[in-house]
Amino acid sequence: AHKACDVRNPKGCHAIGYMYEVGEGLEQSYPEAISYYNKGCGLEMDKACEDVLKLYAKMAHMYESGEGFAQSYSEAASYYDKACEGGIYESCQSLSNLYVKGLGVKQNLPKAQSLIERSCTATDNGGECYQFAVAFLDVGDRAKAEQFFTLGCDKNHMNSCRELVNIYARGRQKDYFKASTYLEKVCNSGDENSCYELALIYADKKSGMSDMEEAKRYFGKACTFGSKDGCSAEKKIVIEPKKDAPQEHKKR
Repeated sequence: AHKACDVRNPKGCHAIGYMYEVGEGLEQSYPEAISYYNKGCGLEMDKACEDVLKLYAKMAHMYESGEGFAQSYSEAASYYDKACEGGIYESCQSLSNLYVKGLGVKQNLPKAQSLIERSCTATDNGGECYQFAVAFLDVGDRAKAEQFFTLGCDKNHMNSCRELVNIYARGRQKDYFKASTYLEKVCNSGDENSCYELALIYADKKSGMSDMEEAKRYFGKACTFGSKDGCSAEKKIVIEPKKDAPQEHKKR
């Protein structure tokens, strides 16, 4: 394998990197593993690039926890940074936590915020956005919280959508139209309570969205998903068939 790597064979470099990482046939050495993975990566082997990033993240966690290495937050921060820059966004979250607490790095809340924001916007994981939004909500920044709950909901994180319902349907400045948008999304995921609440908005003449046909439809959805109250409410709403408008008879 060493000879293969020496003649710029990326698979050979990757194989040696793996052997050093796991201690298979060679004495375990993460620095050597990183060196050979990077050689393979430099020869455009995607697997080598992926594995060196994973190893950065692994080492960062080991340094942070003190498992396998003497605990060192500064080393943890260094390796989290390498992994984060390479696209391991869980490492961005971990590095952010170090900046918040000032462990191994100088406390820097704007830097922590930018790392979480990157993690939120660059992945399909709405949970990252949700955690960021909750942090803003805790410090009273409703606008930022709303921004990141929206990003989370757009990524189909239902708890983010529920928080938006809380903001628009139960906040001081109610906006039932926006609330209904997010209630519908959660309802369609199979949540009976959201279907029922959306039906109540349509049934309420004061909501500005009164529509008994829609109310009946969403009470029916709530019923389908297991809400007994939804079943009962659907039965109570009787929709009269629409009468055709009378046609004027032309004079002869």
